Amino acid sequence: MPEFEGFILAGGASSRMGKNKAHLKLGGKTFIERAALSLSAIEPRRIFLVGNFTNENKVIEILPDVFKSDSRASIIGLHTALFHAETEWIAVLACDLPFASGALFKILTGFVQEEFEAIVALQKDERAQPLCALYRKTCLPKAEAALASNEWSLKKLLEKLETRFVRFEEISDLPNAENFFFNVNTLEDFALAEQIEHTL
Repeated sequence: MPEFEGFILAGGASSRMGKNKAHLKLGGKTFIERAALSLSAIEPRRIFLVGNFTNENKVIEILPDVFKSDSRASIIGLHTALFHAETEWIAVLACDLPFASGALFKILTGFVQEEFEAIVALQKDERAQPLCALYRKTCLPKAEAALASNEWSLKKLLEKLETRFVRFEEISDLPNAENFFFNVNTLEDFALAEQIEHTL
């Protein structure tokens, strides 16, 4: 297995939540801590937190966005991760996917092959999850080109990459797979996430 670096993407404005959701606690751990634990399963060389944070985080090194924009588009965080990467491959995880597990990332690493530039999980409805994925460092020029042309869509970026989409059927036997891609954006989502956590 190639060497990885891990990047927790937490640069969104959290406008629908009304507070910085990266610091919400679920199961006794913040969303940042949960993401770091999941990424640790593939033994990355280092783990970083990507986003415009201040020094409130004392454990994980913070990488501010390289591309400066008023937009909070996720591609900016991915670009920052690729820009700073020192390994051939990186693993990225959005902090608001609190149930994406280490077991899932171990499965994703099994699909790394020379011909691919990205390994991206699919939800049950076949929607791609580009913020729960692996990317090769060589994706950086294409991400830079997208930003230069004001193209913010990660979906469109994936269309320009040699992407291996991992179907839900390929990961569905993992524990809690049905909740891997539960996205927490609102207080209502967080309340539901707490209910899910209590069932695990």
